[in-house]
Formats: sequence, structure tokens, C-alpha cells
Amino acid sequence: MKILRSLVLAAAFASAPPAARAEVVIRNDWGGVVRVYYQRVLELNQRGESVRIGGTCGSACTLYLAVQRYCVEADARLRFHAVHLKGNDKMARLFTRWLFSKYPPAVQAWIKGQGGLSSRALILRGEALRKAVRICP
Repeated sequence: MKILRSLVLAAAFASAPPAARAEVVIRNDWGGVVRVYYQRVLELNQRGESVRIGGTCGSACTLYLAVQRYCVEADARLRFHAVHLKGNDKMARLFTRWLFSKYPPAVQAWIKGQGGLSSRALILRGEALRKAVRICP
């Protein structure tokens, strides 16, 4: 009887729909330390969580575009610039190239079309945004 009960429970769990994954909402985040944001991205991907980006997402916040399950609200603004490291320009250039490599190809193409990442902020919004990222339903 216990074996039959165990088999019935196992079958029920096997056919149950997967648990809903959490959606993390990022709104009006101006960024911070790149390695901290990238650690969050790795954790979100490992847990299979999705990210919804809204408002202004600047600097290191844009690393959330490296989350496998992300979307961006149609009226959001993504603010990109090169990595700043006081007194270490060579390392800043290396980290900037690494950061750039984490963006989706369409975002990379848009950044290249704007002259690339530099100390000048590039703001992706409007029609260009809708062409470059996954827009939230």
C-alpha cells in the first residue's frame, strides 16, 4: 500500500506544472559597482528568474540585459557609458570591453552606431530601444 501511495504521489508531482519563477523588477536604478551587479546577474540566471527593467537603468544596471529572461518596459531609458576606474585607464578599458560583451547583439550594434562606450552617456530609449531589446508584454 505504501508503495502504491508513493507511486501515485510521484506521478502527481511529475505531472504538476513547474513552480512559477519570480520576476525581479528593476526601476530607476542608476548603477554602482559592476562586479556586484554581475554577481546578481549570475544568481538570477542560476535561479531561472526573470527581470523586468523600467524607468531609468544606468551604468552597471544595464548588466541586467545579460539575464537570460529579461524584458524592458517600452518607456524605459537605458544609460550606457565606459567603466570608470580612478588611476587605472588600462583596466578600465578592459572592463569596458568585458561589459560591452555582455550586452545583446542589437544593443552592441546601437552602441557602436553611437560611437562606442566612453565617458559620455548614451541613452537608449524610444524606437531605438524597442528595436534593440525584448520589450515587456
